[in-house]
Amino acid sequence: MSGLAFRLGRALAPRPLIPKVLFAHVVSEIAARCGSPADVNRELHRLGMGAGDLVAVTLAALTHLRRLWPAGGDPRGVAEFSKLVFHSAWLAVAGHEPEVSVEVAEGGLVWVELRERAGEDAFYKIVAPEGVNPLYFAAGVIEGCAQVVLKAVGSGWFSLWRPLERVGVRGFLSSAARPAEEVAKAVEARAPGFFGDVAWAESAKALEEVLGLRIPVPPARA
Repeated sequence: MSGLAFRLGRALAPRPLIPKVLFAHVVSEIAARCGSPADVNRELHRLGMGAGDLVAVTLAALTHLRRLWPAGGDPRGVAEFSKLVFHSAWLAVAGHEPEVSVEVAEGGLVWVELRERAGEDAFYKIVAPEGVNPLYFAAGVIEGCAQVVLKAVGSGWFSLWRPLERVGVRGFLSSAARPAEEVAKAVEARAPGFFGDVAWAESAKALEEVLGLRIPVPPARA
């Protein structure tokens, strides 16, 4: 399984037939052993994280990334940093350039959307069981990549990502100094259902187990 994830994470072919076949096989294997579509989505997201560090090393030299990171973590600078980094990350994952949308929300939360361009094909465009969104894998890759990059540049920020319906992925970046519970409320207010199939705590657990990276976690609700 890890070998398949490795090949998928590096797939850049403009006609992604082989990556599609490999990915369809991965999804069918996971679906066969998981109890529900939500379980499949969680496993795809976790599997994607394992390829996140592979994508991170293709982006730019660490010295360049450190120069790009804004001094003091100014949210507007983080937004500009995000445009460059996640554009390149999506290109590495999907094999085509995305439409990138970045916004600094109230409280300094930075939102990023990566949408596929009309007419583009990609490995994740497969026939999947009802309720399964193959883009959970891509979201997991970007989430893993984001954490690796943010840690490497010494940012003190973290980032979580989920599918944007069936047309791309979206995520947010937040300073780790901001209370996690406050961030969670802001995310849920802006994007209800963002943590529907993959909870924040599940992302945190997978990131630590797969990549050895820790992020803040809001306290469990009673």
